[in-house]
Amino acid sequence: MSNERSAETPIVEVRNLLKFFPITSNSIFARAKGDNKAVNGISFALQPGETLGLVGESGCGKSTAGRTLLKLYEPTSGQIFFKGEEITNYSPRKMKALRTKMQIIFQDPYSSLNPRHSIGEIIGAAFAIHGMGVGADSQSSRSNSGKGGIKRAVQDLMERVGLNPEHYNRYPHEFSGGQRQRIGIARALALKPEFIVCDEPVSALDVSIQAQVINLLDDLKDDFGLSYLFIAHDLSVVQHISDRVAVMYLGKIVEIAPTEEIYQRPHHPYTKALLSAIPIPDPVLESAREQIVLSGDLPSPSNPPTGCVFNTRCWKAQARCFSEEPLLHVVGKSEVACHFPE
Repeated sequence: MSNERSAETPIVEVRNLLKFFPITSNSIFARAKGDNKAVNGISFALQPGETLGLVGESGCGKSTAGRTLLKLYEPTSGQIFFKGEEITNYSPRKMKALRTKMQIIFQDPYSSLNPRHSIGEIIGAAFAIHGMGVGADSQSSRSNSGKGGIKRAVQDLMERVGLNPEHYNRYPHEFSGGQRQRIGIARALALKPEFIVCDEPVSALDVSIQAQVINLLDDLKDDFGLSYLFIAHDLSVVQHISDRVAVMYLGKIVEIAPTEEIYQRPHHPYTKALLSAIPIPDPVLESAREQIVLSGDLPSPSNPPTGCVFNTRCWKAQARCFSEEPLLHVVGKSEVACHFPE
């Protein structure tokens, strides 16, 4: 694909995407009691080869947005496009064919791997599910079909993500958390996808391991020509891997901008509050800088505030913020959903 076409056709685009979950009682005569508005009208586009960081507090709808984009959850409304083609109403059969191009790395490396299957079976399952008897990772494996070819392809992938290929027959409990996440990464890469949702892939790992996994993902992006939606609740995690960052709050995107712009010139009060929570290793700078502590709790996504969703916790809120919902508009190099941006 040429650079000109890449600029014109996003690899992934969502328009006014909504995902609501009905709230029901535990009674056998359960009736819906409204909706949990997990994703409440978000729009963005992701260019080929780009990494978009999606950040926000726990419960703001980030993971739901990623899974709905992949149609692991059916969207309530809105549109989803992959390489210019709308896939919103794709049947499960058509989506299965598309799964080779769109994959996910899950948050928890402990629960996302079947403990009854060996690592070779877990990574190699992609070939079996999609009826592919030929390895898809290396030139040498392309000419080998059957179980032998799949095994060689899986071992190539294991080596590529930093695992010992000789551990092909080991089980998940024999690996550390960081190694298990590498297994999940290898599984996602098996069919050479073009787009991967990284659903908080380092949040369950030790800090010392997080940087290794982020560096690995960054290297694989270049080697495989990947595009990422990188989901995290910590802005410091996405800083070194993302080209742009979208900040999400209560089902809405409140700011989206190039990474440097977000970190140096945040315009939305919520973005500024998130950045102020990132510790600075220099004690002098840490004690001198402004720290913002948000008051109150995150409102319920089943009953979001009228007007701006951040108005109950915003120190700049005025009458307009409680009656009129702000839409994303350009401020400098950013798009900000705020009536009174910084």
